[in-house]
Amino acid sequence: IVVVFSEAFNLTYPKGAGKSCFEFCKKCVETLDGEECAVKAAIGSGELFFAKTIIENAYEEYSCIGHPMTVAFRLENEAQKNQILIFKEDPVNENESCNFKWTYETEVFELKGIGSVETRIYEYNAKQESAAEETFLDYLFRTKGDGGYAK
Repeated sequence: IVVVFSEAFNLTYPKGAGKSCFEFCKKCVETLDGEECAVKAAIGSGELFFAKTIIENAYEEYSCIGHPMTVAFRLENEAQKNQILIFKEDPVNENESCNFKWTYETEVFELKGIGSVETRIYEYNAKQESAAEETFLDYLFRTKGDGGYAK
């Protein structure tokens, strides 16, 4: 599935199109974790060109082309289950940090037609999130008595 976030559609993205796309990808991975089909994503940012593809009496549709699409397709091919891949220098990475749910690392990929690129790999781990929450609740229980919850 390809999803395009663009102000060209006269939509407002409070955090910007890139961050909205990233949050959407995270939500998809989190929601579908553990389901039959693997969920992975890749993000390419930049200008796209929109055009109507016409092959008379056979094929007509609106399409978009451009470097961001190539990036997304090439990175998606490298992504594993529960991962989101984005070029390291992409502004979407700005102010992102690891937390209980998501961690990231950087790896260099050799992508066809693009070359060697540093890529940030975000990975979701539900077990890590659960363990962190349990550890935190145990900490509260030890330091605050009942911590305001029943153990």
